[in-house]
Amino acid sequence: MIIWLQKFMDVYDFLIALIGFCISIGTTILKHQDAIAREKAAAQEIHESLSVLASPFRVLLWQVDGAQPNPDIKMFNRLMEKGVLEGINNNIDMRGDAPHYYGPWLKLICESANNGLTQLRQAQAIYVGIVGTDLITKIKNVVQSQALKYMKITAPCGSFSLPKDYFLKLHSIANLNDFEKYLLALSELKSELNKYVEK
Repeated sequence: MIIWLQKFMDVYDFLIALIGFCISIGTTILKHQDAIAREKAAAQEIHESLSVLASPFRVLLWQVDGAQPNPDIKMFNRLMEKGVLEGINNNIDMRGDAPHYYGPWLKLICESANNGLTQLRQAQAIYVGIVGTDLITKIKNVVQSQALKYMKITAPCGSFSLPKDYFLKLHSIANLNDFEKYLLALSELKSELNKYVEK
């Protein structure tokens, strides 16, 4: 009887240990899945900010190439090709209206910078412990861009007016080299975000 009771207790202890182990594994899996879900939600929100920041360049490239591009790495690379920013600078009057019902260029550029920057800073503050340090670094590179600071300089957006005969070039807003660095920072942010989509 004592031997049987001892065997029962051994089996009971083993089952308790096994149940505890299974619960621990299950909890770890659920935590991992939750972390991935939060990372993907954060990446989606950051991507929406990136789309807002990229919107004027998307429309500029649309006017240059005659085709609507997606705000992706290919689009940023196209804008950084030799002569593209210079062509925009020399041929598109920033004082005028953007095509496809986007309104005045200056307002579009200013609003995308203001709104996108606000959204990106909020996402950075909220998700700093959720996403990786590489993504946070890429966000900082965009936020600290010189071109971005100048793009929102006409705020409140839409209040800035120039003489009708004045041709406002892209480099009147920011140096073309600063625009290229900004586009590179956006491209690198997009590349880092793609890693979260692939998980």
